[in-house]
Amino acid sequence: MKKLILSLTALAFLVWGIPAQENAKTETVQEVQQEKAVKKETPQAKFKARIYAQYEGQLKKTTNGVDTAKGKLKNEFSIERVYLRYTNYIAPHWKIHATTDIGRADLDANGSKDKYAVFLKYAYAQYGAVKKEEQKGTFAYRISMGMFATYWIDLSDNFRKYRFVSKTDIDDLKIETSSDLGLGLSLFFVDKLITLDTAIQNGEGYGKPESNNYKASRSMLGIHPKFGDWKLSILGYVSLNQTEVKDSHLVAGPALQLAYAKLLRLQASYMLLDDKVAGTSTKGNVLSVFLSIGLADLIGAPLEIAGQMDLYDPDTSAQNDKQTKIIGGLVYRPLKLVAFSVDFMQKSTDTTQKTEEQAVFVHSEFNF
Repeated sequence: MKKLILSLTALAFLVWGIPAQENAKTETVQEVQQEKAVKKETPQAKFKARIYAQYEGQLKKTTNGVDTAKGKLKNEFSIERVYLRYTNYIAPHWKIHATTDIGRADLDANGSKDKYAVFLKYAYAQYGAVKKEEQKGTFAYRISMGMFATYWIDLSDNFRKYRFVSKTDIDDLKIETSSDLGLGLSLFFVDKLITLDTAIQNGEGYGKPESNNYKASRSMLGIHPKFGDWKLSILGYVSLNQTEVKDSHLVAGPALQLAYAKLLRLQASYMLLDDKVAGTSTKGNVLSVFLSIGLADLIGAPLEIAGQMDLYDPDTSAQNDKQTKIIGGLVYRPLKLVAFSVDFMQKSTDTTQKTEEQAVFVHSEFNF
């Protein structure tokens, strides 16, 4: 009898333990699935870097009609920019980002960018449609807070993919800054067919603290229809930077972007300029055209022919002050994150005593 009781007790424990073990296994599987879902919803922080390095060989430099001696022409390898980037989607619809800009600067004010300096280029938080897939649908919005990109230069650089060779014209000419501190709102309509961006920012640009009690307002309206592999963007941009009661800096004008698959990228912009000092206006303009033709589908190699032309007139009422810059060459992209370009550049100013520069470059971009 005693053995029978012990056997029945052991059997009862066994029968009770099997479903308990199965339940424990089920709970463990559910916990693992929940942990994976949480990780998927909140991606880990990402650190990235971008390096722009180049070789420049000046062929000619004429300043006020005087040629620079051959032994004095620039002949150097250099690292132009190193960007260290941090991005984190800290919660649904929340994103934080920071980028440091390490580049050559004239720290001792001797007229030569002969030292490297570190600047904070971007440092912002965004709320709303922070991912591209969230910007689709009938309507979406995104709020940006902190030091973020100015709209036209950012859109231009992302479209051209050419910043490692040449900046967007108003950035290259120091007419506008590429990043500034403030508050911005972006609106997306009908699957991003129509976009509207507007911001109030300090106006000083990144790397500089606020120096007055006025602000800069920047807005951009875009219409972006698609026709199969053709993509078109029609844009209008305006930036008004008030610095004093009667001092201001206005940049405004239309732009167009056209792309066809990986074969063609064309961008054209025409910006009107109005600088007011003590109420007196100086009006100017800048026309820029960029063109890239992809050769991959034609010859089977990841090559592009690309170039840019900028025509700048700082004062339309003055004579002999127009500036021209033409740069272009062959771009090679062996990997998605790597690019090389061999380019020829010519810059000139239409002055009585001609100012001119010619140079060859080997540009490179590395992302990791």
